[in-house]
This record gives sequence, C-alpha cells and structure tokens, in this order.
Amino acid sequence: TLEAGEDVTCTVSNKLYATLTIQKEAVGGDGTFTFTSGYFPENSFDLTTVGGTAQRTFGDLPSNLTYSINETPTPGWALADASCDNGDTPDAVFLAPGDDVTCTFTNERVFDLTVSTDGTGTGSVTSTPAGIDCGSTCSADFTAGTVVTLTATADTGSTFAGWSGACTGTGDCVLTMDAAKSVTATFTLIGQKHYIYLPLISKNLAP
Repeated sequence: TLEAGEDVTCTVSNKLYATLTIQKEAVGGDGTFTFTSGYFPENSFDLTTVGGTAQRTFGDLPSNLTYSINETPTPGWALADASCDNGDTPDAVFLAPGDDVTCTFTNERVFDLTVSTDGTGTGSVTSTPAGIDCGSTCSADFTAGTVVTLTATADTGSTFAGWSGACTGTGDCVLTMDAAKSVTATFTLIGQKHYIYLPLISKNLAP
C-alpha cells in the first residue's frame, strides 16, 4: 500500500546457479564407481555403467565456488584420465554463474598377473610390456586385452625346466590378459660331476 506522496523502490535480486555433470567411461567392461564431494547435496554417490558409460547431472549448484570431485579407487580398474570440458581438473573445477560443465572420468579394466618360481634351481622372469621382474616384482596389473610376454632366464648353474599354470612348454610365455592369471616358472639345478679317486694297487704274480 502506497500512501500519497510516497516514493518506494523495490529491488529484486536473482542469483544464477551452475550445472555440473559427472561422466563415467569404462573401457573393458562395466562396473560401479564411487565419487565424493563435500559441496554436492550428497557427500558421496555411485555411478554404474551400462555399455561402458554412465552419468549424473547436478543442477542449481551455488556458483563462484571451486568444486572438488574425487573418485574412490575401485578394485580391478585403473583410472586412465580425469578432465573437465572447461579446462579444469575434477579436483579443482570452478563454476561461474550459468556454467554447464562436464567432468569425465575414464577407467580401464585391469587384470592381475602373478608369477612364481619353483624347483631346485634359481632364475628370474621378466615381462614385455614392463611390470613383472621376478625376482623382486612378481605381480602386476595389466589392462584388459594386453598381450604380455614372459621370459624366463636361469641363473648360472641352473636351467629353465618349463612353465606351469596359464602357460606350458619351455619357450616364452605369451598371455592375453582377459582374466586374472598365474604362472609358475620352474628352474632346475644343473647336476655337478663328482670324481672319486681310488688308489692303484699292483699285484706281483709269480712266474
């Protein structure tokens, strides 16, 4: 209600919000992935891929803030890439008023390859591509579909007797990583020669 002679000004302020989409790309299969962020309505949420992809969009987010989105490591998967289409990284993405930003997390399916050695001899096993050097490193994850070649090298005084487990024979072990696999390399100690010296005994025979 305005009284005679009143001069009133009404001010309406609108705040422009921002939108953030989390995109998940899974290479080599489907999985469930967990994300955390303190600024979202939920402190944590899951994305389950179907056909290798999933996404979730958060609208009406307060703007002029820097958001941090973190993915919890998932067994059997390796994070290959994480980036946002505005040039930021997901752990520090700035949302200005009206922004509509998509951050994409790409994971690759990985499988564990375990190598062990056995036998009376000694030796080592190495892999191509690198990852296994057993001796010291006898287990490694490889991306699904990777072709891994294992080479056994016997130490001096030993010989390589062959593979068991996921490989057989005595040549290089060639594996396609489509599941977790284990291989045993057997080394055999080379036999040593032992000499026995006996005294020479002569006998005089009567004519």
